[in-house]
Amino acid sequence: MTQHSRTLKEIRLPSHAASRLREFEPLPAKKDSRRKRIAVILPAAYRGGTLRGAQLLARAIKDGSERAGEDADVLLAHLDAYRENEFSDLGRLPRRPFAWRKIDAQAARRAVHYAGDDGWQPSHSAYLVPDDGVDNLQGCDLWLMVSDRAPGPLLPMRPQIMMVYDYLQRYVPFIPEDVSLDYIEAARAAKRVLVTTKWTEQDALQFAGLEPGRVIKMPMLAPDFTNDASLATPPIGEGYFLWPTNPALHKNHDVAVRALQLYYERLGGTLACCVSGVDSASIPEGTFPHHVDLAKRIRSSALLREKIHWLGQLDEEAYRAKLAGAAFLWHTARIDNGSYSVIEAAGFGVPSLSSDYGPMREIDSQFSLNLAWMPCDDAAAVADQLKKMEHEYVERRRLLPDRATLSRRCYGDHVDTYWRVVRQCL
Repeated sequence: MTQHSRTLKEIRLPSHAASRLREFEPLPAKKDSRRKRIAVILPAAYRGGTLRGAQLLARAIKDGSERAGEDADVLLAHLDAYRENEFSDLGRLPRRPFAWRKIDAQAARRAVHYAGDDGWQPSHSAYLVPDDGVDNLQGCDLWLMVSDRAPGPLLPMRPQIMMVYDYLQRYVPFIPEDVSLDYIEAARAAKRVLVTTKWTEQDALQFAGLEPGRVIKMPMLAPDFTNDASLATPPIGEGYFLWPTNPALHKNHDVAVRALQLYYERLGGTLACCVSGVDSASIPEGTFPHHVDLAKRIRSSALLREKIHWLGQLDEEAYRAKLAGAAFLWHTARIDNGSYSVIEAAGFGVPSLSSDYGPMREIDSQFSLNLAWMPCDDAAAVADQLKKMEHEYVERRRLLPDRATLSRRCYGDHVDTYWRVVRQCL
């Protein structure tokens, strides 16, 4: 959890300073108001799909409450690590930055007792409080944590729902076992755990050991790109395909680069490969240990150096422009909870070639994407599929869902479901 250490601020609450505990006292509700207040909380400085997912989740709860005639106040709480233009999916909803503050067990016990729970006893040496400079988010009736990855146990001052997108550590050993157990314990403390795929639902039950009655599978929310002005004219492939990725282990770079080498050197592939994503430009540099041999492979191949264009992290406008001009999108991950990238591509009229694993099959079904498939562990077969897409991408555009259907399945069909589940925990 060292990646979170710079967001923690130590505070000490002396036992004699009872007045200091008032910062943990719930704010009194307005007597003339029945509006519920919900905080959607990003516990780490996520970007990409998780940041988008949190914004869409906040909007869905708000829109669902309005449609049910129970208009609630919803805000997005996040670490102070973002630019204004990173919240384009939030609409007009308010957001509030915060920093994690840590208090010791004795202070935590006093705070919870002061708030009215005399029977609570701490089981950890320290607890976290979301310090937002206002009221530590205690003006909210419910906290909805977007992921189980808080850098420590939360002070239990409000009911919590948790959205868990995946248990990737079950398949890829990228975090220590004790840290994984902390995350699982956090999920077990929540009133409800929401998941968006059957795959993660089974992981929550079998790997995390959560009670079946508290795990709820929800429809996936995705940004609706069908009204984007750049879609007025159908895009035409410009001689490249787009590979959005990042340096994570599960992105399957070794198989992907070996497949690219076969595609160019043995199959005479003509389409260039444009690579984008957070820290993706570090891959050919061998910055991470699992990329050292891969970087050597790239340097040793003239065609790989010529045909692969490492674009790095693009801003949203530049990424969409690059996507709109692509012949197709290439999704190479070995396992995760699925990717928004193929949905976004379909919104721009661009077909996708994807690794074949459970969550991607679920996404394909929910959004009617008609994805092309490739295996995760056979570079030669992947190369063959790249060559096939080179010839078929124009035809595959006609298999994509129409804009109205995709728009409904991205968001509008699901807001009632999200509010109904959240409402049960208020």
